Amino acid sequence: MDKRHFVRVRTNAETRVTHSGKNIPGRIYDLSVNGMFFLTSWAVPLQEMIEVEIALPPAAPEPSVKLRGKVVRVEERGIGVHFAMELGAYKLLRGMVTKIIEEESGVDS
Repeated sequence: MDKRHFVRVRTNAETRVTHSGKNIPGRIYDLSVNGMFFLTSWAVPLQEMIEVEIALPPAAPEPSVKLRGKVVRVEERGIGVHFAMELGAYKLLRGMVTKIIEEESGVDS
């Protein structure tokens, strides 16, 4: 049974992830307003906090959104991250996810 409450979308947004001051190579597999799955071979322990910076679309009011997240799932192919964010970051990320959904469905806002 899927426990997700938010739509997940695929994106190739430029992303920087750091853990303990070190850049973690990889890319987002899917993204929602409260988390992401990040494809990486880097070993990040469960329950660790990481820093995430996601580039936003050119029309967004900010160039990127910076988030903190907790690693809630570890797999051979990557990590599942739950975001802990403030309202402003939530709104920026929600706008990005909405835009991706609209582009995929051919709907103009």
